[in-house]
Amino acid sequence: MEGISFIYPAWLILLCLAGGFLYGILHYWGSTQFKDQGNWLRRLLFAVRTLSITLIALLLLGPLMKYFINVEDPPVLVVAADATSSVILASDSTEMASIYQQLEQLETVNPGRVQTDFLLFGESTRTGKPSETDFADRSTNISELLEYINNTYDGRNLSGVVIATDGIYNRGANPIYTPIRHTAPIHFVALGDTSVRRDLMIRRILHNRIAYLDEKFSIQIDIAGRMANGSSTTLNVFSMDPAGGRQQLYSEEFTIDSDDFFTTTEIVLEANRPGLNHFRAILDPIPNELSEENNVRDFYVEVLDTRQRVLILGSTPHPDLGSMKSLLENFQNYEVDLFSLSNWEGNFDDYDLVVLHQIPSRLPASRRVLEDVMATDRPLLFVLGNQSDINQFNRSQELLQISGGGNRFNDAVPLVNNNFNPFTFDQDLFRRLRGFVPLQAPFGQYQLAPFANTLLHQRIGQVETDMPMLTFGEVGNRRMGILAGEGIWKWRLYEFSSFDGADATADLLQKTVQYLSIREDDRRLRVYTDKNLFDESELVVFEAEYYNASFQRVNEPDVRLTISDAEDNQFAYNFDRRADHYILNTGPFNPGEYSYIAEVEVGMERFTVEGGFTVRPIQLESINLEANHGLLNQIARNQGGQLFYPENLQSLLEFLSEDHDFRPVVHSSLRTNLVLNLFWVCIAILGLLFVEWFMRRFYGSY
Repeated sequence: MEGISFIYPAWLILLCLAGGFLYGILHYWGSTQFKDQGNWLRRLLFAVRTLSITLIALLLLGPLMKYFINVEDPPVLVVAADATSSVILASDSTEMASIYQQLEQLETVNPGRVQTDFLLFGESTRTGKPSETDFADRSTNISELLEYINNTYDGRNLSGVVIATDGIYNRGANPIYTPIRHTAPIHFVALGDTSVRRDLMIRRILHNRIAYLDEKFSIQIDIAGRMANGSSTTLNVFSMDPAGGRQQLYSEEFTIDSDDFFTTTEIVLEANRPGLNHFRAILDPIPNELSEENNVRDFYVEVLDTRQRVLILGSTPHPDLGSMKSLLENFQNYEVDLFSLSNWEGNFDDYDLVVLHQIPSRLPASRRVLEDVMATDRPLLFVLGNQSDINQFNRSQELLQISGGGNRFNDAVPLVNNNFNPFTFDQDLFRRLRGFVPLQAPFGQYQLAPFANTLLHQRIGQVETDMPMLTFGEVGNRRMGILAGEGIWKWRLYEFSSFDGADATADLLQKTVQYLSIREDDRRLRVYTDKNLFDESELVVFEAEYYNASFQRVNEPDVRLTISDAEDNQFAYNFDRRADHYILNTGPFNPGEYSYIAEVEVGMERFTVEGGFTVRPIQLESINLEANHGLLNQIARNQGGQLFYPENLQSLLEFLSEDHDFRPVVHSSLRTNLVLNLFWVCIAILGLLFVEWFMRRFYGSY
């Protein structure tokens, strides 16, 4: 014991002694009790009372007792086994199981004196005995194992590390450069085969992760061959159907002309199906090949359909119609359909934007078409001209009202409103508009709604007016635009003759269509994933948002998710609530195509969201099967360890048994404790008080 100290000043100890002495004198000095027994009894009781009261008073000062304790930390031997598939791809699985069972005998190194901890590593590092692995990990991260040992055994009596692996790593940093923060030797059991064996492989495939519908994209495939001189193979590329079928897209034959063969081929494919496209490259195997697993590589390309469908519907044939269609088709993300009233029989819901050229007009079919399109929520662009029925136009919308015109028209030149802010445009191009030929704009008084936002005003002659030529607004859930004037075809011809291209007209039309066709997300239930392509060991995490009728985000109702695989097996989940949204971690899935349906029921309403994702297999372990014992030997030398082979595991056991570094370490630490917390001190005080009480009772007093 180091000693006793007090929280309060030491001079108070004398006060405690004086208090105990005074308490004893007041109780027994001059007392006539026990006169028959003589003075010895009163003196004894006086001493007991003085001592007990003094001790109680001293405890009020909060005395601290300082003492050392010794803790023996036994030596720790860490045994880590590679749990990846590359270990058995180039070896016999039965032989590897026997080697791993022998590794567990390291537990007998100085039994009772050495603590042996077993680890498994691959995709992750975790506790487990070597015999428990099924060699299913799809990637190897040796640097993570070394860092795990650094962190887990920091400050421990780590006396030795044994790692059984083939030295092949395909995730994480090069383990040679991983800093090791302990001094324990690292020994390796070198698995696998370092000899170069006959093998073909697709080493890697380079490709863009995203392509656009109906465009072409290229991929680059690297092919390697070892000890296969004189053989030939064929590379086939397939498009994999979600239902399990496949379609051949490419085939090329290669002749292997060296024992260390390498070549690169570039292939151009066409993105003809929107969504996540699954492709597979396959090399035909050759005789006596080491492994056929690395002859197959899967890759995925997400094909985006960003095209927007635009319907141009004209009252009668007009040169504006062809010009607008031609200008928009120069942009790859627009699909434009052109119809007139006489041959239109389609569905407005199939389009992202409807352009009504001089509709409504005075033709009977015009009113029916206008009623049909207004019954939808499709964005609209009205183009007014000589055939427009202005009165019917005024009754059909609230953005712009034109009155008093009497079917007369003005020649109006566009005048750009520099305060327009819904979208930006090329100022240099728009300066051209001041010199454009005029459009035929309806004559009359223009009255704009308060929510209107005008891009182009009309300049009539030399008078700059505030009458709109091109204006926009949102009416309910619909975006709407109005071009008050016909004759865009003249703008196009003017630009071609003056500037060798209709850049300003095309830019104006494209920005107008782009702005109008963008629709706000008005879904009540929304479900998201960070991506739609996951690795087989990756966690699939969903987030969901639910909006009430007032479009406030809440998370009161339960949101359910059902995931289905290609064989229609279903997995049901419930989202967890987080603040004002939902989150769900479903864990990893096996490789394949999956679809999901999320649903929420609120009263009599039911909202659903459908989607899908793909899980791809990890093929890293099959790419390279040549063991890297040189790397293991270098790490072992740097850390004072040795390299052992499976056939001399008994030598490793004997080496570790004779290792004098396996010694316990005794740690001494200074502890501080309140004396009041010591059980025996309280018992001693109670004992003194009991002795005094017993003797007083025994000799006839209270």
